[in-house]
Amino acid sequence: MKKIKFFILPLCLILLSTFTVLVVNGLTSNKVEGSKGLTYHLSDDGTYYIVSDYNFGLSDPNLVIPEEHNGLPVKEIANEAFAEKKWLKSVYIPKSIVKIGHGAFSQTCLETVYFNAENCQDFDSRNWVFYPDDTGKANINVVIGKDVKRIPSRLFYPLDTIPSLNPNVVSITFEEGSNVSSIGDYAFYNLSNVDSLEIPSSVKKIGKYAFYGNGFETIKFNEGLEEISEHAFDTSKNVKNITLPNSIKLVGKAAFRNALLLESISSKSTSYTTLEVDTFKYCSNLVNVDLDNITNIKESAFEACTSLESFDMPNIKVLGDYAFSGCTSLTKIVLDKNLLSIGIGSFENCTKVNEIIYKATNLNDLEPANLAFYNCGSETEGIKVTVTGDVTKVAKRLFLSTSNTVNLANINEIIIDCQTLTLIDDYAFGYLDASVTYVGTKTKWSNVKVNIGNNCFNTVMCVKTLEVE
Repeated sequence: MKKIKFFILPLCLILLSTFTVLVVNGLTSNKVEGSKGLTYHLSDDGTYYIVSDYNFGLSDPNLVIPEEHNGLPVKEIANEAFAEKKWLKSVYIPKSIVKIGHGAFSQTCLETVYFNAENCQDFDSRNWVFYPDDTGKANINVVIGKDVKRIPSRLFYPLDTIPSLNPNVVSITFEEGSNVSSIGDYAFYNLSNVDSLEIPSSVKKIGKYAFYGNGFETIKFNEGLEEISEHAFDTSKNVKNITLPNSIKLVGKAAFRNALLLESISSKSTSYTTLEVDTFKYCSNLVNVDLDNITNIKESAFEACTSLESFDMPNIKVLGDYAFSGCTSLTKIVLDKNLLSIGIGSFENCTKVNEIIYKATNLNDLEPANLAFYNCGSETEGIKVTVTGDVTKVAKRLFLSTSNTVNLANINEIIIDCQTLTLIDDYAFGYLDASVTYVGTKTKWSNVKVNIGNNCFNTVMCVKTLEVE
């Protein structure tokens, strides 16, 4: 695939240089001179104009829509206003536009869209405003002007009856000094030929599915961004590294799901504490996770991240259902001291795990048939479990994943290196055939109560010292 480089503003000006001298010298001028021959209809209430080429007077391939006509604002572009004009190469949409009609620029060969509408209405799912021409070969460079405050929903959304036929946008550029505060839902949906994106610092919210199915190799999030909504970057095909800004507060469910080439994700934000459902599900190349301020991982957040090798997030309190299910390269799991609950199937089918370190001081008992460690370590010679830190109790049914003995975690060694331990609760290590070593003295071990179902503790070797990681 041919790479389309990120355009900075000077190049965008060159792209637009054929508009008019006025546009080149002042793209955000409040009163640009409109193209000759346009058709203007007065609104029903007589307060603004609706622009089109219904009278077939336009001949310039570089369309400039003015903000005013005869002393009144131009607020609307009519339905199919410039449809099927295959000689049309560029369009300037001014600050004043609040509505763009269905099919306004459908089946044209636009190469440049300069969108400067301050508060344009959201488009519906049948808008087909930029429905591509029959060949589908027109490459569109999109420039978002600095007067835009919000990018409307579905700006470049495909016609919902033919969702596979998208406008062929190849670059998205925000003008320097951007005032965009939000990017609407589905605004740049499934634009697979744009290879880079920089979100300006003015943007606080990115809407749901806004960049679904994109082709970005690089995404830069500037400080100021607070919210990335659900599925916003779902199925990002090519991005490898993501750094979230310190200002981020919320990343919605499945926001980066199925980003198949994603290798690393990091955030230092102290306000971003929850990984939503499916956030990184199916990110099969994800290796590096630097999210130390996360306290809550919801359902399937890392499910099927098949390259992830370790789980060690010290501030985690809640692990949701299937959080790391199917992470088949995971070798080490650290259940840190802040962990309060482990959901159903959290580490099921993590077949290469060979070490689990238990530091949790207040872990809640697990439910029967919880599947938390179902089939864990099945492709290894065995898992070494170390109980360490200030642990006083090992939670009930911790490793009893099922209601029977099928597909239990493949644990063959248990090391208790905790001088404060008082209780190993019911079936914490149920039905396991593992060697048990206690670090301390026999007298101290006698103070540990071992409840029902922990038969591997019938024989315990006590040692005074032991090297434990």
